[in-house]
Amino acid sequence: MKVLIVEDDPVSLKLMDSILTKKGYETVATTSGREAIDYLDSGKLVDLVISDVMMPEIDGFQLLKYMNSHKKIQNIPVMLCTARNDKSSVLKGLDLGARDYIAKPIKAELLLEKVERMINKIPGYVLIVDDEALLR
Repeated sequence: MKVLIVEDDPVSLKLMDSILTKKGYETVATTSGREAIDYLDSGKLVDLVISDVMMPEIDGFQLLKYMNSHKKIQNIPVMLCTARNDKSSVLKGLDLGARDYIAKPIKAELLLEKVERMINKIPGYVLIVDDEALLR
């Protein structure tokens, strides 16, 4: 499982990286939305993105919008991680497609719990075949 961490604060980046690598996850650390986009555009795939919201140039919301507009990466689950945990920010992130939200300061147990939950909910496809429109 490869996790892309997008975080401009070096302390938070190191903390998340340490928590995840100790649990056996492969991590890729980027310090900006631009770096994350460059990484994703390079064709290197990840299973999960954890992104800070408040970053200069390209913030977490803009990163989500970018990912949603590109077919190759639009289905990668995204968790937003930020000190900005007011209701409107959370709703905006979820409306843009974030699958979860974690507030700073980061607690290891909560981060791991949310990552595990997201991994187990990676969407798949279900084919429904029935000639009854109502049942479909």
